[in-house]
Amino acid sequence: MTGDATATCCRRAAAVLGIFLVILILLWPAILNGFPIVYDDTSAYISFRTLRRFPPFYNVLPLLARMLGTLWAVILAQAVLTTYIVTRSLQLLAQGVSGAGAVVLAGIIGSVSQLPWLVCYLMPDLFGGLGLLALITAVFAWHRVIFAERLILLAIVLFSSLVATANAFVFVPIAAGLLLTRRTAGRLHNLLPSLLAIAVLTVVLPVASNWALGAGPTFAGGSSARMFSKLVDNGLAVPFLEQHCGKENFHACNDLALIRAHVGDEGFLWKGPANAHDNLAWKDADGDYARLNRQIMLDRPLAVVRFMVRDSIILASRVTLTTGNTGEIAPHPSGGVPFFVNQHFPGDDQAFARAKQQTGLLPRVFPEPAYAISAVTGFVLTLCSLWLFWYVRDKLGFSISVWIIIAVAFALVVHGSLSYPVARYNAKVAWLLWVVPALWLSRSELLVRARRLQISRRVMTR
Repeated sequence: MTGDATATCCRRAAAVLGIFLVILILLWPAILNGFPIVYDDTSAYISFRTLRRFPPFYNVLPLLARMLGTLWAVILAQAVLTTYIVTRSLQLLAQGVSGAGAVVLAGIIGSVSQLPWLVCYLMPDLFGGLGLLALITAVFAWHRVIFAERLILLAIVLFSSLVATANAFVFVPIAAGLLLTRRTAGRLHNLLPSLLAIAVLTVVLPVASNWALGAGPTFAGGSSARMFSKLVDNGLAVPFLEQHCGKENFHACNDLALIRAHVGDEGFLWKGPANAHDNLAWKDADGDYARLNRQIMLDRPLAVVRFMVRDSIILASRVTLTTGNTGEIAPHPSGGVPFFVNQHFPGDDQAFARAKQQTGLLPRVFPEPAYAISAVTGFVLTLCSLWLFWYVRDKLGFSISVWIIIAVAFALVVHGSLSYPVARYNAKVAWLLWVVPALWLSRSELLVRARRLQISRRVMTR
């Protein structure tokens, strides 16, 4: 008995150590940098008052970090959540892989993909892929998880779909397709009370907190302004306005000359008319820009489809985060980010100033070629794993892999179509492709065991 107790304690200690190592792997970019990685839009989430053009839900994490006095709390929470989702998903989807095996595979995924950079990012981009993985796991493993874990998975899915507008456009069709193909839609009625409770926690409370802070609730996330800017840059908005401004009174008609001068490179959003900077376009309170977008898209549907397809292809080709002046890892030594760090997180002020990202060292050491090779390798291994699942007639493994591929591809199409082909929109979901070969490694062990059992039974019957 003593030996069994000792072995159990050793296994638990090894499991805790493994989880701790995975969390360290996910946090290594921030440890190297000396501070969580920031982006221009990070200022909106840590200002607690300027979320006019962003969904307010991600703001909950910086708000909790403000109570603890450091922004490290945000990425630590993201690392713990990511470790749980990835390891638990591998366990449930592989159906029988040990916890230690799932932890090892999670560590491999974190080592070869750009997932750690998303975890260390003070942005909601991490939840694009994390929510999709939780959604796929919830549907495929619905009857193998306890009630509480179902609620956790669904809460992550709902929260992830709300922190970025484009995520909702991805999650809803994927969820509908999964439920239809898995025939589980009719079994969710008994979860309605719990879903309502989750909705209160993930929707009502964040909206209420942001309203109290003066930001006000917004769900569009500036989508109308972004789409109109795409229409401007692709040469569709200006001719339409020139033709219709005399007949209809759009807000943009007042700044037509300025819009003409700022075509290209999101000029309308950042360099163009004063009304865009004054949040009229970003907020679109009366829906004027949304109405204008619809009319332009109905007037030139083929042209709209062409640039959406082109931007989706461009996004798919941007396989690594970028380090240029406007890239995801660019320095931010001045502007809104350092101002709000100093104002709301004074204990982090010096660490932020000394961070390698702000001194310009982090962009130079970012392993862009290695991640480019990793992205291509992950895609190739995903296709190989898909073929192997089909070859050995593993229907469940094949189905899960197909849905992961569909989810990643659909996310790229949605982000490329509705927004600009920014590299982080690719990175936020592309790491999921590494789950497929990890799943093959997990399930192949089960297939080998099943095959051996089948052979032994045949021998015994003889």
